[in-house]
Amino acid sequence: MDISVYGMNFRSAPVRVRERIALSSGDITRILHIIRKERIAEDALILSTCNRTEFYLSGHRDDDFVHILRHISSIKDNAPLPDRSDFYCHTGTDAVRHLFRTGASLDSQTVGETEILGQLKSAYRLALDAGTARFLFNRTLHRAFRTAKRVHSETALCRHPAGIPTAAAEAVKSKIKPVNEKSVLVIGAGKTAETALRVLVDAGIKRAFCVSRTRSSAENLVGKIRGPGTQQADICSGYDRCRNHCTKNCEKNMHAATDSEPELRAAGLGQIPQVIGGVDAVI
Repeated sequence: MDISVYGMNFRSAPVRVRERIALSSGDITRILHIIRKERIAEDALILSTCNRTEFYLSGHRDDDFVHILRHISSIKDNAPLPDRSDFYCHTGTDAVRHLFRTGASLDSQTVGETEILGQLKSAYRLALDAGTARFLFNRTLHRAFRTAKRVHSETALCRHPAGIPTAAAEAVKSKIKPVNEKSVLVIGAGKTAETALRVLVDAGIKRAFCVSRTRSSAENLVGKIRGPGTQQADICSGYDRCRNHCTKNCEKNMHAATDSEPELRAAGLGQIPQVIGGVDAVI
């Protein structure tokens, strides 16, 4: 079977290497159009998540993947990329088996999580839109989707699905009891942080700090979780000195948490030293 996969995942490379090849949906679309225009491969699909980036190709030559990496470097402003030797490669039946295992979450860092199937379907839609998923990939991907659904419905593997952020939040809940009397610091404001923060809020956490590289991102996430029409607490510059009574004494925090609603605060990375001493856990 003329299918190959070149990839890098959490097993084969550390995050500092994986992030050099991480691609947005816009990047993927551009690369797929280049592959089609230059006839690098007959079929192509690119899957890029927080834990993996994989290139599925058919009808290509062995050295064509290096050509694709050059295009990616150009798209990323000539940034240095990992060498081909940093990627694993599966061909033929092994490549198809890897695809099926990936879609069924057997190759995930948290086995049984369900996010990967949706991510694979999104990658397939991008390939369809770019015209790089033809007869072979159409049949193969639909078989992979069907197999993943059977794994989800006919086995106990996905009965209690949990991705990395959910697993982290659940671990925190089990360690800091009672949750409704505890405070947590969540670093980041992307989808992973949002999932973890929602689990903690649903569990009744007393106070949660969201810290991001840009303060506006943290504020947006806090506002998103609190919902429209609600105010968000701020971290005052003196929080490290008055954190035990900050919600009562600081004018900026007059809208602090009530008994029925957790207190959510936003901050930039520079305020971590002010906050970290007063929390019970960090994600």
